[in-house]
Amino acid sequence: MKKILYLLIFLFGGCPLLAQNNQFDMDSTLYVYYQKCEDLGRTSQVFSVADTLFRMAEKVGDKRTQAAALCHKANYYYYVEQNMDSLEKYTKIVRDFAKKTGQPKYYYWIWGRYIDAYINARQFNLALLELKEMQKEATEEDYIPGLISGYKQMMLIYNVRNNSVLAHEYMKKVIGLTEQYNIEDFNLSILYSNMAGILIGLDELDEAFPYIEKAYKAVKIPSQLFTAKKMEVYYWSKRKDEKRMLSLLKEIEAMDIPSRKNDVRQAWNYYYLAVRNYREASNLYDSIYKYKGLTKRHYLQGKANSLKYVPGKEKEAIECYDALVALQDSLNGADAQTSLAEFATLMDVSRLNKENSSLELAVSQQKLRSIYIFLIGLCVFFAATGIFTIKVLRLNRKLRASEANLLKKNYALTEAEKVIVKEKERAESASRMKSAFIQNMSHEIRTPLNSIVGFSQVLAEELKGQEEMNTYAQIIIENSNNLLKLVSDVIELSSLDTMDKDLQKNPVLLNELCFVIMERLKSTLKPGVELHFTAWEDDYPILTNEALLVTVLSNLLHNAVKFTSQGSISLECRLSADARQIEISVTDTGIGIPDDKREWIFERFTKVDEFTQGTGLGLAISRLAARHLGGNIKVDPEYKNGCRMCFSFLAERCPEN
Repeated sequence: MKKILYLLIFLFGGCPLLAQNNQFDMDSTLYVYYQKCEDLGRTSQVFSVADTLFRMAEKVGDKRTQAAALCHKANYYYYVEQNMDSLEKYTKIVRDFAKKTGQPKYYYWIWGRYIDAYINARQFNLALLELKEMQKEATEEDYIPGLISGYKQMMLIYNVRNNSVLAHEYMKKVIGLTEQYNIEDFNLSILYSNMAGILIGLDELDEAFPYIEKAYKAVKIPSQLFTAKKMEVYYWSKRKDEKRMLSLLKEIEAMDIPSRKNDVRQAWNYYYLAVRNYREASNLYDSIYKYKGLTKRHYLQGKANSLKYVPGKEKEAIECYDALVALQDSLNGADAQTSLAEFATLMDVSRLNKENSSLELAVSQQKLRSIYIFLIGLCVFFAATGIFTIKVLRLNRKLRASEANLLKKNYALTEAEKVIVKEKERAESASRMKSAFIQNMSHEIRTPLNSIVGFSQVLAEELKGQEEMNTYAQIIIENSNNLLKLVSDVIELSSLDTMDKDLQKNPVLLNELCFVIMERLKSTLKPGVELHFTAWEDDYPILTNEALLVTVLSNLLHNAVKFTSQGSISLECRLSADARQIEISVTDTGIGIPDDKREWIFERFTKVDEFTQGTGLGLAISRLAARHLGGNIKVDPEYKNGCRMCFSFLAERCPEN
């Protein structure tokens, strides 16, 4: 919640950077429409109001207000639509208008907004590429607000990457330059609020409050006052001052700014978290997320952290944590895809630059030909011909130097592409070698192990009368079987890792399959342990992969037998309430699984009891196989008399002939 706070303050505070009011000599009628744009900034109505403001400002010759109206339209695509193509279009419109009318403030502001969008999309390489161009241009023009905007983008990049310390350093530079050069174009109230938010997140409360006070003093419009009050609520939530929070919350609600309803919810959320009313905090997370006030990751994290303190909501909290882990895995994959897409984009930019250089070279050569023709036509003017010849020779030298430089760059790009292709081929080769090794292991290791087991059994039969030698033979058999099980598990786990998503499915009678598996295990039961089976009442044929289903059921029942020394083991099959999944539970009265290890046991090479025989791969293989079947395995947290494993998978009915 802390990290997203800074982003929200930065983003919601961005629009007032455009603020102008009567103290800047804006016409009173224009100011009324400008305030409407502020209030309707997150709705589609802002387009018609902004167009009206643009036309009215054009009539009175107010170019500054015209630029502000265009910025409001761009802001809609930034905040609501989050459409990069539309935002890029309006960014170009605003920059062209600002350049044409001599307004660098809006030129760099909208450029910064465009970079913000890349940062929010986690396309950091593209954001840094744009940022480099912006800082270069601002430096050449010696435009201090442009440099300040660059520092703000760097602050935001480090903020998104959860590096609050560096974000704090860049924000100090932003505020320092703004105060040093007395930059009126940058809204100090919002900057002070942002700095206070970062310091609160770093638990530097004593240093944060003076910035909140500065934010109040620098307020120029209501939305800035709203942001400062919200930040103070966040501050007092850290101080646990309930009375001050309630007073500020009433003031915030009384302001009644339509576009900041979600901010009001967030402010109340700070309060409920501070007073430990986690039930209300959890409900507010739902509302904030519904109105796009939180990313899904921060929503799940905040929801889970609240629910774990609400009695009776533990299961829902666990589900939120599971969803958060799955989402994080998805985001990591998406980040990798985004990085590849950014690299492809940068390569396209390089290619376009190369093509542009080639076109420029062709144009230059065409100019040279025209000069030669012109010189031939004017050969009578020898003096002029000599002067033009010298110029042409100089131009040729520059072109040759440019061509040589271009060839060097082309060569470097070609070599880089070769390296990428080579590394890709190496990775694919390694994957093929791994598959070949596993296939070879299946034959080269299993065959001799099976021979050892077989001969050990023969030896045991021959030595039945010799108790000591027979014991040794049984030890050989037992350890050989354990080694064979380890090899089989490793090979099976590797096969599951590389298995195609399109599984071969065949009709399976579930009750019959369960009965066969349980019959195999009866001989391994410890004395006094009973085995029960509750059959599936419907028992129609289902389409699934029988081998994977056998793997899951065998491993779950094998674990139950291993850890149950007395009592019973029960296998139950049923159809889910929505008839979309088959639910199978394996219940035992064994040693059970501690609460803190319910997910840990599904990791590879993990065992609850380190002194028990086994590879620690059974449950990892089972969960991976279950997911290939379109299902999952989890431990029932409510069962306390041992362990209950719940396995569910898709109930695809076999079509009738």
